[in-house]
Amino acid sequence: MKVLAKVEGQVLGFGLSRDKKSLIFNSAGGGMQRLDLKSLKIDTIFDEIDGKKLNTFAGNSYAETSNGDFYFTVSTDKYVMKDYIKEVIRNRPNGKLYFYDSKTKKHHKICDGLYFANGVVLE
Repeated sequence: MKVLAKVEGQVLGFGLSRDKKSLIFNSAGGGMQRLDLKSLKIDTIFDEIDGKKLNTFAGNSYAETSNGDFYFTVSTDKYVMKDYIKEVIRNRPNGKLYFYDSKTKKHHKICDGLYFANGVVLE
Protein backbone atom coordinates (compact mmCIF):
# COMPACT_ATOMS: atom_id res chain seq x y z
CA MET A 1 0.00 0.00 0.00
CA LYS A 2 1.22 3.49 -0.86
CA VAL A 3 0.01 6.72 0.72
CA LEU A 4 -0.82 9.18 -2.07
CA ALA A 5 -1.94 12.12 0.05
CA LYS A 6 -3.07 13.09 3.52
CA VAL A 7 -6.56 14.50 3.83
CA GLU A 8 -8.39 16.31 6.58
CA GLY A 9 -10.92 14.03 8.25
CA GLN A 10 -11.96 10.55 7.23
CA VAL A 11 -12.57 9.59 3.62
CA LEU A 12 -16.13 8.26 3.48
CA GLY A 13 -16.49 7.42 -0.18
CA PHE A 14 -14.48 7.79 -3.35
CA GLY A 15 -14.30 6.90 -6.98
CA LEU A 16 -11.91 7.13 -9.90
CA SER A 17 -12.92 9.85 -12.36
CA ARG A 18 -13.98 8.66 -15.81
CA ASP A 19 -10.86 10.19 -17.35
CA LYS A 20 -8.82 8.23 -14.78
CA LYS A 21 -6.85 11.35 -13.90
CA SER A 22 -8.19 11.91 -10.40
CA LEU A 23 -9.91 10.40 -7.38
CA ILE A 24 -13.08 12.16 -6.25
CA PHE A 25 -13.85 11.68 -2.57
CA ASN A 26 -15.68 13.08 0.39
CA SER A 27 -13.74 13.84 3.52
CA ALA A 28 -15.73 14.16 6.72
CA GLY A 29 -13.54 17.16 7.54
CA GLY A 30 -12.92 18.76 4.18
CA GLY A 31 -15.92 18.30 1.91
CA MET A 32 -16.06 16.86 -1.61
CA GLN A 33 -12.52 16.85 -2.93
CA ARG A 34 -10.42 15.83 -5.93
CA LEU A 35 -6.95 14.28 -5.84
CA ASP A 36 -5.01 14.79 -9.07
CA LEU A 37 -3.19 11.47 -9.57
CA LYS A 38 -0.30 13.07 -11.45
CA SER A 39 0.49 16.06 -9.25
CA LEU A 40 -1.02 14.53 -6.06
CA LYS A 41 -2.59 17.93 -5.39
CA ILE A 42 -5.94 17.99 -3.57
CA ASP A 43 -8.52 20.63 -4.37
CA THR A 44 -11.94 21.13 -2.83
CA ILE A 45 -14.90 20.86 -5.19
CA PHE A 46 -17.26 22.12 -2.50
CA ASP A 47 -17.42 21.99 1.27
CA GLU A 48 -20.96 23.16 1.95
CA ILE A 49 -24.44 21.82 1.22
CA ASP A 50 -27.64 23.73 1.91
CA GLY A 51 -25.67 26.27 3.95
CA LYS A 52 -24.04 23.61 6.16
CA LYS A 53 -20.36 22.71 6.18
CA LEU A 54 -19.61 19.14 5.17
CA ASN A 55 -18.03 18.34 8.51
CA THR A 56 -20.72 15.90 9.53
CA PHE A 57 -21.04 12.26 8.57
CA ALA A 58 -22.04 13.32 5.14
CA GLY A 59 -21.31 12.45 1.54
CA ASN A 60 -20.16 8.88 1.36
CA SER A 61 -20.70 7.68 -2.15
CA TYR A 62 -19.90 9.03 -5.59
CA ALA A 63 -20.98 8.03 -9.10
CA GLU A 64 -19.86 10.01 -12.15
CA THR A 65 -21.81 10.47 -15.37
CA SER A 66 -20.19 10.35 -18.82
CA ASN A 67 -19.84 14.16 -18.94
CA GLY A 68 -18.18 14.64 -15.54
CA ASP A 69 -21.28 15.45 -13.48
CA PHE A 70 -21.84 13.20 -10.48
CA TYR A 71 -24.32 11.94 -7.94
CA PHE A 72 -23.52 11.50 -4.26
CA THR A 73 -25.32 10.50 -1.09
CA VAL A 74 -25.41 12.12 2.32
CA SER A 75 -26.20 9.75 5.17
CA THR A 76 -27.03 12.43 7.71
CA ASP A 77 -26.32 16.03 8.59
CA LYS A 78 -27.17 15.56 12.25
CA TYR A 79 -23.97 14.03 13.66
CA VAL A 80 -20.22 14.27 13.23
CA MET A 81 -18.33 11.14 12.24
CA LYS A 82 -17.42 10.04 15.77
CA ASP A 83 -21.14 10.02 16.68
CA TYR A 84 -22.50 8.30 13.56
CA ILE A 85 -23.81 5.35 15.59
CA LYS A 86 -26.42 7.71 17.08
CA GLU A 87 -27.90 8.16 13.61
CA VAL A 88 -27.96 4.41 13.06
CA ILE A 89 -29.71 3.84 16.40
CA ARG A 90 -32.18 6.71 15.90
CA ASN A 91 -33.15 5.27 12.49
CA ARG A 92 -34.48 8.55 11.09
CA PRO A 93 -34.81 9.44 7.40
CA ASN A 94 -32.08 12.10 7.34
CA GLY A 95 -30.32 10.84 4.19
CA LYS A 96 -30.26 12.63 0.86
CA LEU A 97 -29.25 12.12 -2.77
CA TYR A 98 -27.60 15.02 -4.62
CA PHE A 99 -26.51 15.79 -8.17
CA TYR A 100 -23.42 17.91 -8.92
CA ASP A 101 -23.34 19.81 -12.23
CA SER A 102 -19.69 20.14 -13.27
CA LYS A 103 -20.44 23.00 -15.69
CA THR A 104 -22.29 25.27 -13.26
CA LYS A 105 -20.30 23.99 -10.24
CA LYS A 106 -23.55 23.67 -8.30
CA HIS A 107 -25.21 20.76 -6.57
CA HIS A 108 -28.92 20.04 -6.42
CA LYS A 109 -30.85 17.87 -4.00
CA ILE A 110 -32.60 15.07 -5.91
CA CYS A 111 -34.43 13.57 -2.94
CA ASP A 112 -34.39 13.42 0.83
CA GLY A 113 -36.10 11.37 3.51
CA LEU A 114 -33.77 8.41 2.97
CA TYR A 115 -32.72 6.16 5.80
CA PHE A 116 -28.92 6.37 6.14
CA ALA A 117 -28.27 6.82 2.42
CA ASN A 118 -24.98 5.05 1.82
CA GLY A 119 -24.42 4.55 -1.85
CA VAL A 120 -25.29 5.37 -5.43
CA VAL A 121 -24.48 3.46 -8.60
CA LEU A 122 -24.99 4.38 -12.23
CA GLU A 123 -25.29 1.82 -14.98
